[in-house]
Formats: sequence, structure tokens, C-alpha cells
Amino acid sequence: LMLIEIRNREIYFFEYELVKTNQERKNSMSIVIIGGNERMVTRYENLCESYGCKAKVFVKENSSIKKKMGCPDLLLLFTNTVSHKMVMNASQEAKRNNIPIRRIHRASTAALQSVLEDIKEER
Repeated sequence: LMLIEIRNREIYFFEYELVKTNQERKNSMSIVIIGGNERMVTRYENLCESYGCKAKVFVKENSSIKKKMGCPDLLLLFTNTVSHKMVMNASQEAKRNNIPIRRIHRASTAALQSVLEDIKEER
């Protein structure tokens, strides 16, 4: 949101971000995506955002994934682009926190979109 104000013949521009209400935050779903292609991280995030979901994407294996993962509503694994060890670690963390897991073989936006469509229908 842009606000323009004129004072003493000078123009001031103010940018404001609209803050989501608590109800909107409750309706949005958080997703953690593990795997995928590095170049497509922003595409994954933007696609999830278009479906009303907030996404965290972890393409490479980090020791801090457990800390950064948090407690999402869904864990999504792109199985063809991620190591077996990373899948096992993420699965164990998801089981520990009772997080549902979806596994997708291909790391494409079309595959992600189909999962998001399924989730949208389930809600």
C-alpha cells in the first residue's frame, strides 16, 4: 500500500504492508518442502503462496533443518532430488511431531500444484 503526502511543496512517499489478521493466519497452511531444484525455490514458494500456504524450502541438507523446520501443517518430500539420509531425518522429525507427510517423485511445479489442489479440496 502506497501513501503519498504533500507537505510544504514536498512530496513524501510512505509504503505500508497490510498486516494479516489472526483469522487469515489461522486459515493459511504452513508447508515444509524438502528436496527440489535450487533454481526453483522461489517458484515453489510463489505457487504455495498463490494457494494460501506459507512454504519453507530446504533443497540442501543442513544440520539445522530440525530447528528451522518448526511444526508445519504438512511435510512435502521431493524424493528424486534428495538424499536417503535427508528423507529419513525429515520423516523421523515429522513422526515425532505428528506432521503428515506427502512424497512426490518429481520436483516440478506441476507435481507441487497437484498436491496443493488435493489439499485445497480436502479443506
